[in-house]
Amino acid sequence: VSLERPPAGLPGDGPGRVDVVVTGTIRPAAEGIAAAVVVRKHPDGPVLAEAEAEGADGVAVAAALAGPVAQALGRPGLPAAPTLTASPAAWGHHLTALAAQEAGDLARFERELALAERADPRFAPTRLEQLGALRAARRFDAVARGAEALLAQALTPRLEAHARAWLALGLGDTAKALRILRDLMERWSRDVAAGRLRMAIRFHDPEHGDLAAAERVGRELLAVAPREEDVASRLMRAMAIRGKGAEVGPLFDRLGVPRGVPAFTEIWADLALFEGRYAEALAGYREAERLAGGGDLYSHHMAIAAQILAGDCGPAAAQALARIDRVEALGRDANLDWTYSLASQALLCRRAFGPLDGLL
Repeated sequence: VSLERPPAGLPGDGPGRVDVVVTGTIRPAAEGIAAAVVVRKHPDGPVLAEAEAEGADGVAVAAALAGPVAQALGRPGLPAAPTLTASPAAWGHHLTALAAQEAGDLARFERELALAERADPRFAPTRLEQLGALRAARRFDAVARGAEALLAQALTPRLEAHARAWLALGLGDTAKALRILRDLMERWSRDVAAGRLRMAIRFHDPEHGDLAAAERVGRELLAVAPREEDVASRLMRAMAIRGKGAEVGPLFDRLGVPRGVPAFTEIWADLALFEGRYAEALAGYREAERLAGGGDLYSHHMAIAAQILAGDCGPAAAQALARIDRVEALGRDANLDWTYSLASQALLCRRAFGPLDGLL
């Protein structure tokens, strides 16, 4: 790790040189996890420091290793970063919440965030995620209050920048929030949360929406985090809307965006739908459903939409109405209104194309 910049060159003088290399390992242990670090002068140089730590709290383990590394780097006077939490349960529920969000299970996402907050009410990452949920619900006063409360406690510089961005959003100063997020990503290029928020603003904000800017952010972020489904999806949409859909596939392949994963299969299907390749889109959504074991509601809905757009209205209506019957027998869910809408559109489409075949 260079003292001045990320490793971009070889040992020696001049810009981009690698002065010190830090390597580490982490493994399960009886008390939680065991970690070790080795600091060397150049990749094959002498060992400057070694340290090991073990425990149930990953944050405490990391903190135990930080001192020897800082000493070897010649920065022993660096202040210790604030400890995010002393609660392994808070970390566990927070990570489970993020996994649920990735899988599209918003009910579990909110439930796990609540459990993380209960385990440690001052755990900053969880509270930042909750600010995102409040903003989605357009509860901007609550966003501002939550950000102010976060800024009143000790935070790492990165989390403090996030809290300041959320405070600006809560107070209605979107331009300031964008400046903070831009500066944050210049310092921490792999900060996915900052990139997601920047893209969301550029997509949806009535005053600061800018698809070209959304594309720039998406390209920058996918270059370092190619498995970020939200970023890939928004980048695809920005490029398709701007008439650059033909560039998406080669770009994604070059960056290493995966294929054959349900969430990413949906992105390729979405691109086909944008470009009017309805049969390809339908095949993609059905493959995403298959990969997800039949539980991918988004793909199910979008398959119906692709059938409607292709004029295959009868089967689309039959699928939508069958799902309405199943859900109503079990109780409403958050997506039933969407299914009703698709069924209505399919039936209207079928009326335009011919007899309703007893579907009404």
